[in-house]
Amino acid sequence: DTALNNYVALHYYAMQMSFLHCFYGIGVSLSPYLMSLALSENMNWRKGYRTVFFIQMTIAVITIITLPLWKKVQTAQTDGGTVISSLLSVRLVARLGPIFPNMTYLTPKLFGAEVSQSVIGIQMASSYLSIMLTPAFFGVLAQNMGICCSVPFLSVMFVMMAGMIIYVKCIKS
Repeated sequence: DTALNNYVALHYYAMQMSFLHCFYGIGVSLSPYLMSLALSENMNWRKGYRTVFFIQMTIAVITIITLPLWKKVQTAQTDGGTVISSLLSVRLVARLGPIFPNMTYLTPKLFGAEVSQSVIGIQMASSYLSIMLTPAFFGVLAQNMGICCSVPFLSVMFVMMAGMIIYVKCIKS
């Protein structure tokens, strides 16, 4: 996961990074649906996993077939406008989805190609930790304070994320 993110960040444009994360999201969304569909069709869990295996095998075959296209990589060039516009997208709450792929994409530019894989690894680990802990933390908060705490909670999360982006930008410049 980290190696693929780093490879795309170093060799492709932000659009490809966004597509990478888009299809990851599609896969994460479809997997539980496919498994529940398999289980509801009187299949056991083994047949469900077999179905997922064949889907993943098809993706692997397509990837192997298109491997020559991956070797024709031209290093992506980024101007200051791209970096600034990516960071300013934080201002619009409705556009929060692309921030993670954009920050991953900008990692080699912000920290340098020589350490980008390590930094992306930390980003991925932090992301997974956040995905695991944030719902539990919010659940405890909402149980004690009520669901009305969702707007302040999301606002604090947004400010923390925006603050980290500004902090990273200030460190780099």
